[in-house]
Amino acid sequence: MKRPWPGEPTWRSFSPRSPREASEAIVRNFLLHAFPARMTKAAFSWRASGWLGTITLHLFIV
Repeated sequence: MKRPWPGEPTWRSFSPRSPREASEAIVRNFLLHAFPARMTKAAFSWRASGWLGTITLHLFIV
């Protein structure tokens, strides 16, 4: 693993060793985005989730 620059957080210094490792990192990041470990109450509200689903459905139909 490469060493970070001075002041750069260690977690941002990921350098994949192979194309497979890079693709696995992309999938893990997507899954964490789609299914977060923690959510606020506001994220469960109709305004946050329902309208996104409605817009997605309309764009899919169009």
